[in-house]
Amino acid sequence: MSASAGLFVFSGCGEMLAEAHIDRLSDSDSQVRLKASYKLVDIGSAAIEPLLERTRGGSDSLHYIAAQIFGRIGDLRAVPFLLSHIKNSNPHIRKETVLALGMMNKPDLAGPIADLLRTESVDIVRGAAVESLANLQDTTVVPDLIRALSDSAAVVRRHALTGLHRRWTAAAEDPAIAALHDSDEQVRYIAAQLVGNRFIEKAAFDLRLALIDTSVWVRVEAANALS
Repeated sequence: MSASAGLFVFSGCGEMLAEAHIDRLSDSDSQVRLKASYKLVDIGSAAIEPLLERTRGGSDSLHYIAAQIFGRIGDLRAVPFLLSHIKNSNPHIRKETVLALGMMNKPDLAGPIADLLRTESVDIVRGAAVESLANLQDTTVVPDLIRALSDSAAVVRRHALTGLHRRWTAAAEDPAIAALHDSDEQVRYIAAQLVGNRFIEKAAFDLRLALIDTSVWVRVEAANALS
């Protein structure tokens, strides 16, 4: 048997094996569903086509689980499915879909993810969109992350700061310093860590003010940053 024929047989076996695990994604036992998800991720690319086929017309529950699996496998064949559900009426599906898109390592997906961030009404979905933008490994998302620092939800601002730490550019310096004065304790805490880790010298005055913050954790991080 040639190497190419052997690969074809192996792929076919993988797809048949995937079918059995896909059946278990609809099991009433959450542990069975979880184990089936792990097995499909382990199977990898061979699971993509069978899972895409089964999700057509499937339940919300299947779409939710499938989005998680597609994200962890990271196969670009799943992108059309994910984009078709980025505005699904179910916010939990939108959240998992946008997280999965960020795992595809495809920078041109930043556009639809940023669009969702601007139009989304649910805080946790906007937070997922910010996290997803940072996962794209492209500094062109920095302006979107900076804008997210003005979001009304603290969870979104937290994700934005964490994302800026990973996709850092000089444009983030002033917004990161301003975040030291955020109304949310965790945002201020992350900001103190960020400006300290990035050695932003012009943050010294704001860090000194943070030494009298109402939060002991912010005060500790401010002291660490100054030192």
